[in-house]
Amino acid sequence: MNKRKTYLFDVKNPTWIAITVCLALVATVIHGCKHSDETLPSDKKAKRERFQAGMRLDTLLCRRDLESALLFIDTLHTRYPRDPQFYFGEGWIYQMKNDSIKARSCFTRAVAIYDSLIAVKKDFGDQINRAFIILILDGRKAYNQSLDEILRTSRNPHDSLVIEEIWRKVIYKKEDLFKPEMLITLPDSITQRH
Repeated sequence: MNKRKTYLFDVKNPTWIAITVCLALVATVIHGCKHSDETLPSDKKAKRERFQAGMRLDTLLCRRDLESALLFIDTLHTRYPRDPQFYFGEGWIYQMKNDSIKARSCFTRAVAIYDSLIAVKKDFGDQINRAFIILILDGRKAYNQSLDEILRTSRNPHDSLVIEEIWRKVIYKKEDLFKPEMLITLPDSITQRH
């Protein structure tokens, strides 16, 4: 009798890879919309505007409108110069356009911003986003080292479970990640959570 293991996610499936990429792209959008009772009205407005900008960028990327997305990112860099997710998005677009030099520069900039944010506050979402970019830049070994560092500093058992059960199992070939067919439109329930 041949028993087959059943996994919640088939991490080798191109659809799962596409979902992972889109989730990484919207992670900061979701992360930036955390509710806080201490938020001032102007902070709420800024968070809402940032969320809407991220959603617009996500829409452009899922429609594969890379030129419009690049133009929009230029305006976002002016408004949000310390937002690493927009540099990640820009790098992803350049990689899709086969410009690995510009892509690497954008990814490196995103990591540097994440490093400065994490130095001030160890945020799990920022650390995971940074690790994902490290995977793209430096490969699996560096990615696993980043995950190990998160585990060393995490005090939340749920974070450890998420790393071991989801993020350690992310397996893909870099060349497959940046194929145009990897972009899919995700259900609203995924991209509009906050």
